[in-house]
Amino acid sequence: MAKRFVAAVLMVMMLGAVLAGCGQPKLSEGTVAVVNGRTVTQDDLNTRVKIFELFFKQPMTDTASKQQVLDQMVRDRLIRDQATQAGVTVTDEQVEAEMGRFLGALENQYAGRDEVNKRLGELGLTNDQIATFLKDFLIGQGMVEKKKAEVQVTDDELRAFYEAKKDTLYTYTEDVTRAAHILVPLDQPDKAEEIAAKAESGGDFAELAKLYSVDPGTAKLGGDLGYFTRTDMVEEFAEAAFSIEPGETSDPVQTEFGWHIILVKDRRSAGLLDFDKAHDDLVNRVLAEKQEKAYDQWLAQLEQNARIQKATITG
Repeated sequence: MAKRFVAAVLMVMMLGAVLAGCGQPKLSEGTVAVVNGRTVTQDDLNTRVKIFELFFKQPMTDTASKQQVLDQMVRDRLIRDQATQAGVTVTDEQVEAEMGRFLGALENQYAGRDEVNKRLGELGLTNDQIATFLKDFLIGQGMVEKKKAEVQVTDDELRAFYEAKKDTLYTYTEDVTRAAHILVPLDQPDKAEEIAAKAESGGDFAELAKLYSVDPGTAKLGGDLGYFTRTDMVEEFAEAAFSIEPGETSDPVQTEFGWHIILVKDRRSAGLLDFDKAHDDLVNRVLAEKQEKAYDQWLAQLEQNARIQKATITG
């Protein structure tokens, strides 16, 4: 699950290269890009490279990697400019929650928080720099979600996809459970107990997942994992999910990924999952593809209309 965090944090930026403007004035010393009048400094680039080195656990010393990071930062700047115009903002609480997710994911990459802190020191990175990176990400992601929310999917599109995929995606040879979960880092068992108590006492599970879960792939969906078989999940998780009844919430369950609080939503016998039961999963699949296409078109238009100067990294 930690690996999935990478895609959640970098999805806005990992989109390829941005073409630099031709015949533009030379960049000033210490500046590696200017995007619609806003500068990206060498220090900005160095910090971003270090953050990537922290997560991927490998050096990014070659010029091609640094150039790719700069390309990503230029696109990030374009998106955040649009976010400013659209009034997209984030709160300190949102940044703090995202910081928790990021550090929780890092703990699964390294041997716990102490090793993470050691590596931060080696790279010369501070928590404030990480928080700034995450705040920028959240603002950009807010703009991405705003654009994607403009895209809708029809019932006919969902039914067409269901008919084409029902034999491969929605026909099961064993019993399935639908559940949601909240993932908490391994070093926070007390926090897991606290969240489980809130869920058990009637707290909105989806909102708790969005606030606390360090699994960003499901957190934004209220923790929803869709339907799965026992063999789809690690043993400890599967045992808990299949041992409680729909509507019940588990005590914290420990796996290699962290502590899970599980809400079972439904259980079905082997066979074909009907359209109505598959509806949420269908929306997640069909709408996501349609949104990505619309988003790519929007971003391409931004690039076409932008004024961009960008350095060629040479060392």
